[in-house]
Amino acid sequence: MLVDDFVLRQIQQIADMLAALAGSPSDALPDGALDEIDDAYRNLLGMDPDLADALDAETLLRGLNDARERDALVDLTLAHAEAQARSGDPEAARSRLLRALAFMQDDDARAAQTIARYDALADAPA
Repeated sequence: MLVDDFVLRQIQQIADMLAALAGSPSDALPDGALDEIDDAYRNLLGMDPDLADALDAETLLRGLNDARERDALVDLTLAHAEAQARSGDPEAARSRLLRALAFMQDDDARAAQTIARYDALADAPA
């Protein structure tokens, strides 16, 4: 039960972060968003984002307990990509989107939108 509560809190934290990004102007990054993303990585994965970035997708996925945590990692990675795009780093954002795709199941409904965002960032001025 405690594990379920913890996972649900992490999922809610990521959902709140996504809502804050969605609710802000398309070129704005909410105050504290990058710090919240770092905290979410630490809470979900038990490690800093830099260490998580050093690990391949398969290794990270093996450390998760269930599909809910996998979905939360995908959402977190997508939020991180959006934050990077809004911070003026479209190449880092595109790299993060590819990482999110690597975390997704083959039938993930978010894949098409993720690919479209990847393509849109390719056309964005650096």
